[in-house]
Amino acid sequence: MQPKYELGQAGTVTLSFATEWDSWENYGFQTTAPNTFGSLDLNKSLSIYSAGAEYEISPLPGFGLVAGYGHYWQVRDETIEGDYSLLAGASYDLTTQTRIKGSFKRNIRFPSLGDLYDLTQGNPNLATERAYTYEGGVEQKLPQNSSMSLTGFYTVAKNLIQNDQVTNRNTNLAEVRFAGFEITTATQFVKQLLLRASYSFLDSQDMSRAGRDQQQYTPGNKLTLEGKYDFACGFTPYASLMYVGNQYFYTKNNVTPMLKVKLNDYALVNAKLSQRLVKNKVTIYFGIDNMFDENYETSYGFPQAGRFIYGGVEFRL
Repeated sequence: MQPKYELGQAGTVTLSFATEWDSWENYGFQTTAPNTFGSLDLNKSLSIYSAGAEYEISPLPGFGLVAGYGHYWQVRDETIEGDYSLLAGASYDLTTQTRIKGSFKRNIRFPSLGDLYDLTQGNPNLATERAYTYEGGVEQKLPQNSSMSLTGFYTVAKNLIQNDQVTNRNTNLAEVRFAGFEITTATQFVKQLLLRASYSFLDSQDMSRAGRDQQQYTPGNKLTLEGKYDFACGFTPYASLMYVGNQYFYTKNNVTPMLKVKLNDYALVNAKLSQRLVKNKVTIYFGIDNMFDENYETSYGFPQAGRFIYGGVEFRL
C-alpha cells in the first residue's frame, strides 16, 4: 500500500507498507555414495515486512527537497533481522532548461532464499548488505523535444554477498567500493518516434581480499541504444542494442599466483512488434531477445540464454 497526501504549500507525504512471503521446498532423493540414495525433504521460508515515509517540498521556486526513511524486518527460522534505509536529496533549476541535483542514500538488501539455503552455495549465517551512495548530476533540456543528463556516483557497500571460490559458499565481503558516471539522452524530434541512448562507466575496488584490485563480474562499460515508433494505426516496432564490456574474474584462491582474466565483451540485439486493437484494449505482440544468438557469459562457466522468441495477447479492461 502506498497512500499519498498532498499538503499544498507544505509539500507532499508518501507512506508505504509492504509484506512479502517466500518459500522453498526440495524433496525426493539424493545420492550419498555410488548406488546409494537417501531421502531428501527440505523446506525453508522467510517473511519481509517494511514501512516507510517520504516527504517532498519546494520551499522556493525551482528548488526541491526530499527526505525519506524506511524500516525493514526479515523473519526466518534462524533469526529476525531489522535494518533501515535513508534518503536525502535536493534539486535546483538554474534555468528553465537546466537542473542540478544531488542525493545521499543508505540502502539495504537482505539475503535471499537462494543466498541462504541453496544446497551447494547457501549460507544461513549471511549478514544484511548495506550500501551508502552519493550522487550528483545535471539534467539539460535540448531543442527538438530532446534532453540529456549526466550523473556521477560513489558507493561504499558493506557485507556484499558473493560466492567464495574456495569454499563454493556464499559469503559477506567486508567492503567494496564503486565509482562511476552515467550519461543518458533521449529525443522525440518526431512526435511518434522515441530514441534513447545511455552509457555508463563503473570502476570498482574490492577492499576485502588481497590480490584483487576490483570486484569481479562488474562491467566497466555499458552502452544501450533504444528506439520505437508509434504508428497511427496502433502498430509499434521496438528495437534495442546493449553492449557490455570490460568484465573480469579471478582464478580460485588456491591457484598461485592468482590471475585476473577478462570475460568476452558482448552485444545483444532485441526486437519487438506490437499491434493495438479494439480501442487499445487488446495488444498482440511478437518479440525476439538475443536476435543473433550471441554466446555470452555474465560469470565464468555459466553461459546465458541464446535466442528467445516469444509472443502473446494482452487484454485490458
